[in-house]
Amino acid sequence: MRKALPANKTQHKPALSKEQIGKLLSDFANHRCSFQVSHCMQLMWWTLARPTEVAEAAWDEFDLEKAVWRIPAQRMKARKEHVVPLPRQAVDMLKGLHAITGNRKHLFPGRDDRNAPMSAASLRQALKVLGWSGAYSPHATRTTGSTRLNEMGYRPDAIEAQLAHADQNNVRRTYNHATYFDERRAMMQEWADRLDEWKEQAQA
Repeated sequence: MRKALPANKTQHKPALSKEQIGKLLSDFANHRCSFQVSHCMQLMWWTLARPTEVAEAAWDEFDLEKAVWRIPAQRMKARKEHVVPLPRQAVDMLKGLHAITGNRKHLFPGRDDRNAPMSAASLRQALKVLGWSGAYSPHATRTTGSTRLNEMGYRPDAIEAQLAHADQNNVRRTYNHATYFDERRAMMQEWADRLDEWKEQAQA
C-alpha cells in the first residue's frame, strides 16, 4: 500500500522579503502558541540552523558565557561538529529559558515525553495555524538568511560556513570554519539586529 501512494514532494519555498520576515516574527510574537515553539522559531532565525537541529538542541551543547553553541557531529547532516556563534538576543533568551527547562536535557522538551525533545513538526503546525504554511516552511529560514546576508555584503564563504554546507575539500572546509568564525559572529549579530528592526517595522 505504501508503494502505491505517491511520494511526498519536498517543497522549496522562496526566500522571504524583509517585510515578510518582519510580519512572520511579529505574528509569532503576538500568537499564543507555546513558549517552546515561539523560542524554537526565534533561535532558528537567530542562528539559521536546521529546524531539527534547533528543536532537538540539548543544554550541554551551549556555553552561554562564551555565546557559543556546539552542535555535535551526530546531529549534523554532514556528520561534522558545527560551532555556532550566538547573538546577544539569543543568549538573553536562552538564559531566561534555562530557568524554565534547564533541569531537562533538552531546551525544548517534548509535550508528551518531557525526557525527549519536541518535534520540528510543531513549528509547521504553528505556521499552519498562523496562515503561513503555503508561503513559508521552517527550512526556508536558511534560504532567506542566505539571500539577505548576501545582500548585506557578507562573503559567500562565511555564509556557507554559517549554514554548515558541506565543502567537498576537507582542508578548505576546516579552514573556512575556523577562519570565518569571528566574521560569522559579527555577521549573526548584525543579522539578529536586522531581524529586530524588521519585526518592529511590521508592528508599527
